[in-house]
Amino acid sequence: VRANKNMSECSVEGPEQVQQVPAASIVGAAVTAAVPVNSNAPFSPEMMVNIHGVHVPVEFHAYTPKYKESQRILDETIPQVRPTEAPPQYSTNPADIKNLVSLEDSVKYIEKVGTELKEKGESGERYCLTVDIDGTAIIGDRWPDYCVNQGVLELCKLAVSYGIHVIFITFRPDKPVDRANSERDLAFTGYSGIFQGILYRPSKVRSIQKAQVKTQKRAALIHHLGYSILVNVGNEITDVQGGFAQLHVLV
Repeated sequence: VRANKNMSECSVEGPEQVQQVPAASIVGAAVTAAVPVNSNAPFSPEMMVNIHGVHVPVEFHAYTPKYKESQRILDETIPQVRPTEAPPQYSTNPADIKNLVSLEDSVKYIEKVGTELKEKGESGERYCLTVDIDGTAIIGDRWPDYCVNQGVLELCKLAVSYGIHVIFITFRPDKPVDRANSERDLAFTGYSGIFQGILYRPSKVRSIQKAQVKTQKRAALIHHLGYSILVNVGNEITDVQGGFAQLHVLV
C-alpha cells in the first residue's frame, strides 16, 4: 500500500496490477479497497503495511469477476431452505457419523481422486469440497483477530490444484453486511481466489436447525448443480450430521 504525501489517495499493489483507490482520512482509520486480483495469487495479510510510517489496516476484498459470477450462480440456483419446526434428531455421537475421517485421510482421498481425474483427462469441476467457516476455515472470535486454519487451507488448495471446487457453507446470516464481512474474513486469511462461493443460512432459522440447514444446502448442491461432494469439513457435530458427502471431517 502506498499513499501520496497528503494522503488523498493511495495505490494498492497486488499481483499483476495496481489500482488507485481513495484514501479518505486514513490516519488511524481503515481503508476499504475493492481490489480485483489474479485468482491464483490471493492477497496475504503481510501485504498490509505502513503508509508513511502510519500503520493503516486495510480490508482487502480480493474477488475477481469470475468469483462474482460463480457466487451469483449459487445464489440463483440453490433454493432457500425451509427447515422444519421440529428438526430431525441426528445422533450427537461422532462415532455414529458415517465415513468420518481425519483431515490427513481427507488429503489422501483428494490426492487419489485428483490423480485419477488427471489420468483420465477429466475435469474436476463437478466435484467439490464443502467447508464451514467459523472454527474450521478460520479461527478466532472476531475480526481482525482471525487467523487461518492452515490444514484446512492446504486441503482447499490441493483440491483446487486438481480443478475441484471449494464451497463454504456457513451459519452466518444471509445479510449484506455479513456477506461482505465473510468475504473480507476469508480474503484476510488467504482463501480469496480459492473458492466458488458461500452459502449462508436463511433468516429466522434457529440454532437447533443448524444441522438440517447445512444438510439441505449440501443436498441442493448435488441435486441442483450436479456436484459430487467429496469431503465435507466442519468443527462441530452439526456441520457433519445428515450425510450428503463421501467423507466428513471434524477439525
